[in-house]
Amino acid sequence: MGHTLGEISFKKMKFAPIILFACKRPDLTLNCLNCLKRNKEFEESLLFVYIDKTLEDIDKYLETIEIIKQNAPSNARIIISDVHQGSPIAIPKAITEVLNEFDKVIVIEDDLFLSNFFLKFMNDGLNKYQYDLNVGAIHGYLYPLDLLKYDKDTFFVHDPGSLGWGTWKRSWELFEKDASKSISYIKEHKLKKKFNNGYPFFKRLKKVKNKKIKCWDVKWRATFYIHDLLTLYPSHSLVRHDGNRPDATNHFTNKDWLYTNVYQKPIKVENIDVIDNVIIENQFKKFLYNNAGMRTIDKIKNKLTPKISIILFSVLLFISIFFLSKLPAIYLKENPLIGILIMFTIFVSSFFIFVNVDKIKNKS
Repeated sequence: MGHTLGEISFKKMKFAPIILFACKRPDLTLNCLNCLKRNKEFEESLLFVYIDKTLEDIDKYLETIEIIKQNAPSNARIIISDVHQGSPIAIPKAITEVLNEFDKVIVIEDDLFLSNFFLKFMNDGLNKYQYDLNVGAIHGYLYPLDLLKYDKDTFFVHDPGSLGWGTWKRSWELFEKDASKSISYIKEHKLKKKFNNGYPFFKRLKKVKNKKIKCWDVKWRATFYIHDLLTLYPSHSLVRHDGNRPDATNHFTNKDWLYTNVYQKPIKVENIDVIDNVIIENQFKKFLYNNAGMRTIDKIKNKLTPKISIILFSVLLFISIFFLSKLPAIYLKENPLIGILIMFTIFVSSFFIFVNVDKIKNKS
């Protein structure tokens, strides 16, 4: 349930309607709206703004609503939820509502910085492939990959993504909301390795099934592998993810591996073969493996909380000092490398203890 501000003129619009999701990040919301305004297609596009109710940061929530009222077009439909839904419920619900009225849609969230040519690319792609049943979505964001050897403006892969994207009613009707059904299909057709592609998406899908997490986009991804759908990507990113900060729902890390430069030139949607680009799929796989915490050393780092790190390095420091005190001076004189190694261990242990103590202080 929710209430609406503003009315839409239902005259036939030239471009696909846009959904903007916002909540309690007024600065990012304003930046995103300003990005949309710099796209010339925006003036002839219908904007739907969905604002989820929040249970915290009420001042920021109210400021966000005010910024939207002041900066959204006069014919924008602003839907304010009366209850907190959370993105796993709010996003699919809103997309379904809009696609009940229109045959295509562009979806963005408040933490995206958009190229001045984002809407052109999205609309060109949505128009060109509207009746191609092999294509399920158009995506504006691209990982920071080196595609210098690829000389075309666009390519196809399966990954539908969720950072500045668009789709059609015909594709959304295939959206499999039941994670159990997707899991069964992926197992039966031996698609797990392909579905994961460098990241444990299948494990994530099982967590959704077991109600350990709430997530809509991994179910959307599964839909593309179940139905063998492709997504059109630009060879240069037209979107940047600016949401890597403490108030983000996902992806908050010290290093934002999703960060990329935004391409400020038009991307031509020309004729290319509608087939999965296996080479770029493999680049996606390599990128995710190297940056999304999939390497063994990254998994170890993720397990080491500041408190555990302090305990481990304290034990290492104690052992090092113990050995240093017990070894005869003559032995250390004859084997200087042993002494250097122990002193180095003491220094490193002390340093990491200090760093992790500082982390705990900053959190408190």
